[in-house]
Amino acid sequence: MFKVKPPSVYELIADQRKTKIRVPFKLTWQQIFTLIICFVVDILDYVGLAIPYVGDVADAFLVLLLTRYFGKDAWIATFIQSFEMLPGADILPLSIIAALIVIHGEYIRKTKTKIK
Repeated sequence: MFKVKPPSVYELIADQRKTKIRVPFKLTWQQIFTLIICFVVDILDYVGLAIPYVGDVADAFLVLLLTRYFGKDAWIATFIQSFEMLPGADILPLSIIAALIVIHGEYIRKTKTKIK
């Protein structure tokens, strides 16, 4: 009978090198800048955890900033960001998570309009 010989490791590596990894979407400069701001504010929140009320001021500032940037989708970012006001929640990177969720939503919306 005919037996199928499995591919060698070298063949698998050669096939892997031929395939190109495609990034599903590209970030705009405005989105990158927003992520950097969210990262900085999350770090300041973490540091502000040691000083009472400093982190809450930074949280309020970021909620206003995200509302300005995201417009109609600000309710998602504001809802996620509002959990930062809870005691001890400053450890979580909720600002970055909120920004990534809204950026992903923008990508989904753009791909749906391209399909129609």
